[in-house]
Amino acid sequence: MDFSVVQKDLNRALSIVARAVPTRSTLPILNNILVEAGDGCIELTAYDLELGIQMNVPAQVKAQGKMAFPARHIVDIVGWFGPEQEINFSLDDGNLVRIHSGQSKFQLNALTSEDFPLLPEFKEGEFQGFALDSDVLAGLLKKTVFASGKDSTRSFTSGILFNLSADEIKLVATDTRRLSLAVAHQEEPFKTEHSSLVPRKTMEDLERILGLGGSDPVEVTLSENLAAFRFMDVFLISRLMDTSFPDYRRVIPEETKGKALIKVADLDRAARAASIMAREKDGRDTVKLETGEAQLIVSSNVENLGYSDLKIPAEVEGESLEIAFNYKYLLEPLGHVDTESIELHYSGSLDPALFKMPGSDSFVYVLMPVRLH
Repeated sequence: MDFSVVQKDLNRALSIVARAVPTRSTLPILNNILVEAGDGCIELTAYDLELGIQMNVPAQVKAQGKMAFPARHIVDIVGWFGPEQEINFSLDDGNLVRIHSGQSKFQLNALTSEDFPLLPEFKEGEFQGFALDSDVLAGLLKKTVFASGKDSTRSFTSGILFNLSADEIKLVATDTRRLSLAVAHQEEPFKTEHSSLVPRKTMEDLERILGLGGSDPVEVTLSENLAAFRFMDVFLISRLMDTSFPDYRRVIPEETKGKALIKVADLDRAARAASIMAREKDGRDTVKLETGEAQLIVSSNVENLGYSDLKIPAEVEGESLEIAFNYKYLLEPLGHVDTESIELHYSGSLDPALFKMPGSDSFVYVLMPVRLH
């Protein structure tokens, strides 16, 4: 193995691939990043047996070969060099790799690639593939990932439902206290319906990588057990969760008794102000919403401390509203909508509320209330 690569290219790739290195593992080999020098590039691979990320980086390759480098050390060493420096990697003796540029030199003990596990592969005829605009996929992830659960890696709440039907792609996430649904339309209808439950971590990593930029379409491949996403020079593959996602449609209210149209910026500012009191120990993280004449009142009250009361303009239709929410769950979706205003659909103080973008079903957010008294 002998190759040279520009630091900024390798550093970027390592920062992405390292997301698939486990924080804790009983298999020491998984704490490494596999580096394979091939024809005009090097291929980096990390795999925690659930999620695998692979990237190609342009390189001047003098001698091909592959070794597994300790992830933490190779990331730190490459990060030490300047972005425009060309770094040379060469096998010195046995498993010792010499890493140098100019007058600076490191030597790192690598491992042979024999024990590094292979990424899972799709079986011929058992998958469905399609292309999706990267901005569209990033938007779907932005509107859903935040609402999934973080407490368990086995429950359906820690996964994102990826559903294909007719000419629609739907992503759904829930932690049982709220549910977020995002929809995108495809020009070419899907031949068959398909549902995959993808782990939250996979979707978080995919969202972050897409956020680094690039406008290339994403090649999506789904099967009964695997999901893969290929775009630019990144390949991400993940095992699916072996649990079923409940019928989310039963959670979404079909009819409500009132509606308020509010500017997102107004509601965000009022909820943040109310949270100053609500986040105190005895505040239960709760803010109250009440409708008035052409306005929405956002308030919080903490005994022996004080209260906040903010009035913002609103277009109100139907019955009046008095309801309380966890302020964090109220604020989160506001940072993920693409419109100036948002609709709040409601019924009673104990009935789930529905947030939507005006005139569109591309984003639906269902939020369970908190008891007022």
